[in-house]
Amino acid sequence: MLKQSSSGCDPLRTLSSWTTILSSAMSNGSATPEGSDATMTKAGATRRLPFRLAGLLVLIGLLLGTAYVTSYFARLPESNCSTSPISEAWAEDHAYKATLLEKQCNKWETIFYSVRVDAYSPPLRRAWFTIEQVEDDERPVAPVVRWEMRRALLIEMQTRTLSGTIQRHVGDDLTIVRRFQAREPNAFPNN
Repeated sequence: MLKQSSSGCDPLRTLSSWTTILSSAMSNGSATPEGSDATMTKAGATRRLPFRLAGLLVLIGLLLGTAYVTSYFARLPESNCSTSPISEAWAEDHAYKATLLEKQCNKWETIFYSVRVDAYSPPLRRAWFTIEQVEDDERPVAPVVRWEMRRALLIEMQTRTLSGTIQRHVGDDLTIVRRFQAREPNAFPNN
C-alpha cells in the first residue's frame, strides 16, 4: 500500500479521480469532476460578466473618443473659420463678377481676404471662376475691389512697406491687377 504524502493528498485517489474525469468526458462530452458543483462554475462566470461588459464598453468608448479627436484635429484649419461675402462688383458688360470674401477664424482673431471672380460671358459652355488670395499686412482693413477697365479688375491692398503692381492674365480676356500701396514706403531702406 502507498503511504499518504506530506501534503495530505493520496496519489491513488487523485489518479482515480482523474480517471473518472476522463471517462465521463469521453462518454458525456463534459469534463466535470465527480462531486464538484457545476452551478458554482456558472455562478463565478456570471459574477465576472459585468466586469467583462464594462471593459468592452470602456474599449468601445476609447475607440470612439480617439476617432472623434482625430477627426477634429484633421479638419482644424477650417473648422474654426467661416467665410462670407463682403461686396461684389460687376464688369460693365456683366461678363464677370468679382466678390470680396472675408474669412474670419478663431472668433475674429484672424481675418483673411480673397477675391473670387466668376465668368458669365456667353460663348462659355460652363461657368468658371478663379480665386485671388489677398496678401496685405494692414488688417483688418479690407482691400478695395473695382473694375478699372472693361476686362481689368483692380485689387488695391494696404501694406506697410511694400508698394508696386502685379498683373495676371486669366482666361481669354481677363486681367487681374493687384496694387500694393505702402503706408510707410521709406520704413525699409533699399540699399
